[in-house]
Amino acid sequence: MGAGLLSTAAGNGLAAAVLSGLAAAGAAVPAFNQVIAPEAAAERPVARKARVKGGSIRG
Repeated sequence: MGAGLLSTAAGNGLAAAVLSGLAAAGAAVPAFNQVIAPEAAAERPVARKARVKGGSIRG
């Protein structure tokens, strides 16, 4: 939002301000994701197959 406001204050049109704000937000999302949860992004849980004992679903 800050990039869009600065673009508008510099005298660019509304469309250019919106585009620059969206570009800045799109570039910032992956960086913020790494800052918030860096280990969660690296490790993804793997689904396990359910083990069945005795041929019954309930085990």
